[in-house]
Amino acid sequence: MLFKRIRVTILLLGLLSFSLRVSAQIVLKHSDWEWKISETGCAEQLIFKGEKRNDTIPFFREGEHAGPSFYAKREGKEVRASWIPDGYASYRSEIDGVLCRISYIKDHGQPALRVKLTNNSPVPYQPQKAGLKLGIDTYMDKFPDWFGKYFPTLMRNEKTHFYGYLQTPSGHTLGLVSQQPVASWSVDYNLGYQDP
Repeated sequence: MLFKRIRVTILLLGLLSFSLRVSAQIVLKHSDWEWKISETGCAEQLIFKGEKRNDTIPFFREGEHAGPSFYAKREGKEVRASWIPDGYASYRSEIDGVLCRISYIKDHGQPALRVKLTNNSPVPYQPQKAGLKLGIDTYMDKFPDWFGKYFPTLMRNEKTHFYGYLQTPSGHTLGLVSQQPVASWSVDYNLGYQDP
């Protein structure tokens, strides 16, 4: 009887420590870059390692602009789904029967997101707007901070694919591509900050 109780206790402690490890920050590492992912499933930062210095892609870490995040706008209200861990560096969320799965991966040595949307509802999903907020901090509010901010410089929606890039005023470039078509893209120019 004592042996069974000890074994069950050890098993419970093992499950508890596993669940604590799953919710911790994940860091995907490559010789040229490092991607930090928070316990909420959103990106914290993407660092490209250079010979002279590192280049950090800033992400919103909390609030409505944190990302990547799956969202939908219906009847004038925007809803963001929380990520649920779904494997190593993989998450899922759901809004009105539409399941979104996201995985942070390495693709040909580059950081990438694998995103899959599935409508599990028996009816077509027709919100005013739905999509994936990347969460990259593009807001250039003051000098000299804006030199490190990436801004969408070219974004192109094609019938068969999507490509584009973000660039900093200092000339650093981040490319974005999708092998699948993307219906549209947008950027939040004003985050609600205003000078008095």
